[in-house]
Amino acid sequence: MKPLLLAILCATFAAGCSSLSCGADQRKLASLRTGMTQDEVSRIMGCSGRLVRGDGVAPGAYATVDWDGPDSLLFTRTHVLFFGDRLQSYATDARGGF
Repeated sequence: MKPLLLAILCATFAAGCSSLSCGADQRKLASLRTGMTQDEVSRIMGCSGRLVRGDGVAPGAYATVDWDGPDSLLFTRTHVLFFGDRLQSYATDARGGF
């Protein structure tokens, strides 16, 4: 893809698209392991993701963090569930409306 076209698409469709390495892909998902910290998962994903539920890394608390992808950064997302700052599970799904 031409760099100019990629930059236009990025600016148009993903306001938070400052790093093309940010988000889930099959290789990154294969690297995730139960028990990883949120920081470890963020390093693999290339960014911190979006906290959508819970209070982050509090001991004994659940949190759900989303990343774009894997198959499309615009049309799919990956939800990662943490408990006490440790990865419990993850799932990918299509974004609503597409």
